[in-house]
Amino acid sequence: MKFLSRPAAPGASAAGGELPSRRREHDTRAPIITRRRALLITGGVAGLLGLGWLADGLAGIPLGGSSQQDHVQQAGLYHVRLARTALTTAVTDATGAPATDVQARFALSMPAMAMDPVILTTTALDRAQYRAWVAFPMSGDWVLDVTLITPRQRALAAHFDIGVR
Repeated sequence: MKFLSRPAAPGASAAGGELPSRRREHDTRAPIITRRRALLITGGVAGLLGLGWLADGLAGIPLGGSSQQDHVQQAGLYHVRLARTALTTAVTDATGAPATDVQARFALSMPAMAMDPVILTTTALDRAQYRAWVAFPMSGDWVLDVTLITPRQRALAAHFDIGVR
């Protein structure tokens, strides 16, 4: 009796054999990466690495000009110029002439650290210039306080912020 037999499973023939199927429902193979997709991924990774290399190279260039520029601060009627090559100061009076009648003292400190200021030995150069040699023990934000002692023993101060890399 044909009406009591079970219907054939999908994809099966009446003779009991499997019909060829175009779609596999349980394919466990990993998806295939095409050559175009692999080239796009490789190019993207290379582009990101190149961008990082460029950013790293540009990070060393100071913005706004040279970092060796002089700084000028006012101490009373005097102008104190700091050249960053060896902590050299030039002291001038209100007219711009070298102030040969003052003495300069340097104190170096690092506000971010709880440490006492380091008193630097200054050497008087010609034409109201003073120099102190210093080896910064660590990078960070340092402060140089220049104290000028006038002929009347009045102490005037100039303050310089120095960033050390």
